[in-house]
Amino acid sequence: MSIHPHLAADTDAEDIVHVTLPRRVVRQDRQGVPVIYWGAEVLRFDEPALAPLADAISAGLPFSPMRSCPLAPADRLADAVGALTGLGILGDRAETPAPRSFTAPDLPATLLHLDWRDPAAVGGALLSSPIAPAHLELVVPVFRIAHLATDADGRQVGEANVFPRALRRNVETDWQTCTYAGTRHRDDKPMNLTALKAMRAHWPEMMATLAAIRDRYMTRAALAGPMTLGQIERLCIAVLSLPTWHSFKDAPLHPVLSSLFRVTDGLRIVVHQMMFVGVAEPMLPPDAVISAAELFDYAERSLSFHSDSGVCAGPEHFIREFLSVLVDGAAPRFGANGTIGADVAAAMTELDVAMDYGFTALAAHAACFAVWPEMAEAWAEIVALAEGWPSGLSSGVDAFRLEAAEAGRRLIHASYLGQADWREMRRRTYAEIEGAAVALSRQPAPRLAVADRVVPTTDDLTRALAGLPDAARLQAVLARFAASAGAHLSRAAALQARISDMFQRPPAAGFTLADMTLHARLVDDPHPRLQFLPEVLFRLCGLELDIKTFPAGDTAFAGSEIDVSSINQRGDEPRYQ
Repeated sequence: MSIHPHLAADTDAEDIVHVTLPRRVVRQDRQGVPVIYWGAEVLRFDEPALAPLADAISAGLPFSPMRSCPLAPADRLADAVGALTGLGILGDRAETPAPRSFTAPDLPATLLHLDWRDPAAVGGALLSSPIAPAHLELVVPVFRIAHLATDADGRQVGEANVFPRALRRNVETDWQTCTYAGTRHRDDKPMNLTALKAMRAHWPEMMATLAAIRDRYMTRAALAGPMTLGQIERLCIAVLSLPTWHSFKDAPLHPVLSSLFRVTDGLRIVVHQMMFVGVAEPMLPPDAVISAAELFDYAERSLSFHSDSGVCAGPEHFIREFLSVLVDGAAPRFGANGTIGADVAAAMTELDVAMDYGFTALAAHAACFAVWPEMAEAWAEIVALAEGWPSGLSSGVDAFRLEAAEAGRRLIHASYLGQADWREMRRRTYAEIEGAAVALSRQPAPRLAVADRVVPTTDDLTRALAGLPDAARLQAVLARFAASAGAHLSRAAALQARISDMFQRPPAAGFTLADMTLHARLVDDPHPRLQFLPEVLFRLCGLELDIKTFPAGDTAFAGSEIDVSSINQRGDEPRYQ
């Protein structure tokens, strides 16, 4: 049994013990091994003699560990019971605390009323520099743009999880202890009762709207039958695109659309975790077929119902119905009598153009964020180079060597890009997302933007880092990174130009590699991140590594158009002709 014996408490295996919170127990068998999920704790009962403990705990009734596990060695059973008691799972009684209201969690709040209709104002308030409207979807992923919008109930679409967090507005909210079964049961973080009430009030119309959007997406994508992770992500974007499209207008969003955004974005996050986060479980490719039931089980065991601000307020039967309607195409049960009202029907008349926007923006996001695994790959190569440099070559080389060592630590401990296979998986996933989204956007293939690359030469590096032993090899790493990143940003900028045309946004200076940092600054995560390679080169060496994009055919700037197929030798990136 994979538990921690050092947590042993004063509970004897002969005693009758209680499961303290039976409704918090989640039992799932993984590869034939019973696993208990209890809040953030994961307990694998991989010793056959102790496996009956999982049965007893999941039953939720008082039991005798010794009678339940007659074949278990006495010392192992005592250690297991002690550890389970130390974790608070077993005790001398079952706790039945009454639901209690919470005071508002200590969350960031502002009096500013800003949203992405005015990116310059948001950038000025948070970054001290405006964000160009013509760059918006490269800075803010399309699935986060509606967060700041306000609905007709006066609530932000992103609620307590709004992005950017610094622009969350403090509106009156009822918070309550979660009483639902599962890992969120009686969690220390509360659930948003106000958002739940809004969702309950509009659930039938939400399900009718969801089914209608799904039908439109399935027709556009020419799909039928079981769905893959990539297809589900794009279906989520189809749903999210409708409120996002309308968030650019002056009228507040209908609560049906804001509530539908919240629950759909929750699923999108789960799908993203499955494709991009390979810590607890292996990452899955976008073409992996998945069912509604499998998605729910994954969400439960991966703590997807938990966030920094609280736990999901949706009842399990609502979540399962949402998944069955969206993923499996089932008819609603609890929302069976729902019809689409006049206001939502009016919004639905723009669904096709909203999906055009949403898929183009998703493709732009994938092309842009594909730069990050390339930067991680460059850092991995630099770390390997620097490990062979002796100390004392020069103060500059020593400083760079220490920075590379820190990058190596952060690759492993502060990113999901520390392993070569993880980086390759992310490259391929971004490529699949981008190519499929472009195909669904109904937009002509974009003409690649010009990417002007500024890369230090070998002589530049030798002058900046006296005594550098591997200047040519380091320059080759930087050149490879600039080439691959330039290919990604040229496609991203071309797709962003399509979006700017849709909204008739004013032109702006080209998007640059340095602009990639704007999103991280908006996230404002206090934890250490992998260093931005161009910033390190400039800070330590005074050298510039940058990529500047300009519209194709613009003769005012130096540079050459990038042939994607000639740069990417992996052959897995979309090719735009």
